[in-house]
Amino acid sequence: MSDLTCLLETLRGLARAQDDLKAAALAKRDALTACRLAEIEQATAREEEALARLAPLENARAEALARLLPGEKHPRLGLLLPHAAGPQRLELEALREHLRRGAGEVARVNRLNAQLSEQALTHFAGYVQVLAHAGLGSEQQVYTRKGALGNFAASALVSRNA
Repeated sequence: MSDLTCLLETLRGLARAQDDLKAAALAKRDALTACRLAEIEQATAREEEALARLAPLENARAEALARLLPGEKHPRLGLLLPHAAGPQRLELEALREHLRRGAGEVARVNRLNAQLSEQALTHFAGYVQVLAHAGLGSEQQVYTRKGALGNFAASALVSRNA
């Protein structure tokens, strides 16, 4: 197998792994939006699996490019394109574009997932704070049904009379 054929196989594998990573990130986004913890965990596991597949493929890509462009200090796919011809060049260009576009999409979805996670944690922290203050038995001012201020004395979350 030639170095160029090896590189093409590696790039195809990278594209598949990146597509799997993007699908997992999108599933995670949907699960975060709906607050479905089990699905968040499944999507995270799928992301980790895709990332584990990406690492050795990325190393293989770098090694193949180094063999194909021995004089280059920083070998890149863009530097190889002028040396490729015919259908292999077309496939290299298509894979390069697919990987470039996919990386941007994965980054965008991951930024959104980070924001959704941060919002969920902020909401949860606020909820816990409300419960913590309510459990102390302190009186708090609240609005009644008619809009007047009234006092609210929190009761215990668990009855001790049982």
